[in-house]
Amino acid sequence: MKMWEGSTLFKLGLWLMVFLSLLIIPVTCYAVQDDEGNEEFYRFSNMFPKVEELAGTGAKLEQNRDQYLKKRGWEIGQSSYNPGGAYIGWGVGDIKLEPDDVKYAQARIMAFYRAFTEAKGDFILYQQQNISTKLVSEFFYDDFPEIEKELEDKEYWKERIDAFVEKAIDLGEAKLDALLKEFDVDLDNYTNANKIEKKKILHDAISQTTVIRALGSLAGVRVLANFENLNSVGVLIIHNERSEAIARQIAHGDVVSRNTSDVVKKTILEQLGDSFTSIEEYIPVYGVRVMEDETGEKVLVSFGQWAPAITNNTNSTISEARVKAARKIAQSNAIADLTNFINSTLVLESHEKIQESEDVNRIRMVERLEEIESYQIGEYSENIIKQYGNVQLQGITTIEKWSANDPNTGHVIVGHVAMWSPATRDAALGIITTTGEEILEGEIEYDDGVRESPALDHLDPTLQP
Repeated sequence: MKMWEGSTLFKLGLWLMVFLSLLIIPVTCYAVQDDEGNEEFYRFSNMFPKVEELAGTGAKLEQNRDQYLKKRGWEIGQSSYNPGGAYIGWGVGDIKLEPDDVKYAQARIMAFYRAFTEAKGDFILYQQQNISTKLVSEFFYDDFPEIEKELEDKEYWKERIDAFVEKAIDLGEAKLDALLKEFDVDLDNYTNANKIEKKKILHDAISQTTVIRALGSLAGVRVLANFENLNSVGVLIIHNERSEAIARQIAHGDVVSRNTSDVVKKTILEQLGDSFTSIEEYIPVYGVRVMEDETGEKVLVSFGQWAPAITNNTNSTISEARVKAARKIAQSNAIADLTNFINSTLVLESHEKIQESEDVNRIRMVERLEEIESYQIGEYSENIIKQYGNVQLQGITTIEKWSANDPNTGHVIVGHVAMWSPATRDAALGIITTTGEEILEGEIEYDDGVRESPALDHLDPTLQP
């Protein structure tokens, strides 16, 4: 009996020693010494990585982004401090390859498009809430006086819409008719439904209306500035009523009113020459900008680029072929961005055309699926534009071709700058080819500092006071 008790105590003691050692190990693993050699235990700064050191989070880019905005007195989101009360949005795309990968520069370009898509998805979500708020206020202003303050709270927003539907079915006949017309609800179908069915009809109609109107708000959304390092690319987008109006005028082929002759500016190429001090400064610039040409007309300028997968060891014949192919892709990217800018205006104005789209229904599901990401919303919107957009732009003019080694990594980048306006379309100039520049050779050196696109907002007439 005593032997059994001794054995039990021994086992209990052994188990206790193991348990205590497990408690001690995590603490001692993070022990450090101070300047006098004394050990300090359990310092949080030694347990967790610093946010700014994490790759792909965009944290390093945000400091430069904030400096850019602060310098101009602008803010993220919709603000009276922004030009014309504009909405300014932000998106980040991870670069999914390492700098020593021959296709790294291509991954960097694709990261921009992911960031742009994410920023547009956030804008659509914001517009859904904004539009819902306005619609609710229009019909139940007294019942929802606090909704403006709660706009950023998604749960509150959903509850208010549910409450809106609950109250809507009890509206008086005149106001109910106006509401059904506002949301394009079939009166006979609604009248013959029971109470549960009426709630569903109204809820679906509100969801679809807010989604379609939010998508329509993408007209005029464009890149404001870019920021990038070795791990990620960040993009600022901007949208205000003035830029949306100009986008619609341009998309419909109307010549936007020009400035008077006393404020006529230089040609687009001359303006770019004043803004870019070197060819390398074109590297962090992507997407469409609105500018004014030498006649004062509003024009669209698109910056496209691509990177051939080549090194010094690549066969010269293969290198030449890949550079040639990269030039075509850069040109295609510039033209595609112009086309998408116009299509996003024309397609999303056609509510009847897109209301049955499967992607519209997917975006509506945001109200029920919290895990859906902004990138997915942006991707759905792009699918709709690609599906229904069929614009054929004529009169696209090439105003610049460039080639450079990326000073941060050494990769070869080739770029294409294109311009389009109703005037160039009417002139039917087509695409003008120019002689390509020689590709520079250089040693690959990696610089992980954040770089940003040269400021072009001062050239955009929609951003001026």
